[in-house]
Amino acid sequence: MLASTLPLFRNTKIQLWLATVVITLFLFFIDEGFNNFHWMADGGNWVAFVIYISLIFSCQLLAYWLLRKLNISRGAIGLSVVTGTILALCLAFFVIFT
Repeated sequence: MLASTLPLFRNTKIQLWLATVVITLFLFFIDEGFNNFHWMADGGNWVAFVIYISLIFSCQLLAYWLLRKLNISRGAIGLSVVTGTILALCLAFFVIFT
């Protein structure tokens, strides 16, 4: 409903960016079981936050681009958010733990 009333939210990149920010904030909120936003007080955590945002947003854009190339337009944004996030997190875990 919000997307139909505000023209700003019709832009695909803005929708993906907002989804990325919400997902990354949620991941940092539940990080290490503290369930708070005290991580914001440390500058080093902001570096990790920017890295995660960049990685997740890039993977979501890649997934959206691939879905559009396959002529999948219905639900492409939602599907790209899910697949891009999973791909980005798998890639991040692979890089961190190897």
